[in-house]
Amino acid sequence: MKDKLKVQAVLNLEEGESISGMWITPHIPGTGFYKLSAKCKTNGEHEWAHYLQQENGNKKVLFRGTAKSVEELLVVLDIANKNLKRLFNEQIELQKASYSIYPVGDHKKETKWN
Repeated sequence: MKDKLKVQAVLNLEEGESISGMWITPHIPGTGFYKLSAKCKTNGEHEWAHYLQQENGNKKVLFRGTAKSVEELLVVLDIANKNLKRLFNEQIELQKASYSIYPVGDHKKETKWN
C-alpha cells in the first residue's frame, strides 16, 4: 500500500530531506494550475518538478531537474514564469504557495507550511 501511494506524489521526501519551496499559478480556465515543487536533498541539492494539475485532478509532469543551490532554483522559477507569461498573459505566474505534507498511508497526521 505504501508504494502505491508513493507513486501518486510528484516529489517524495526521504529521511533528512525538506521542502525548498512550492509555487502555484492562479487557476487557468480549461487548463488547471501550473505548479513547481522543490525539495532540499541531504547533499544540499534541490530536486524540483514543474507540473500541470489539470482541472480533473490529474497531474502531468512537464519538467524535472536538480539545482545545485537556492539561487539556481530561483533561476528555474524565473524561467518557468517567463514561459507562462509568454503562453498565457502577464497575470499568470507561479506564486509562493501554502502546502500540507502527509506521511505515506496516514492522512491523519498533517504538517502545514506557508
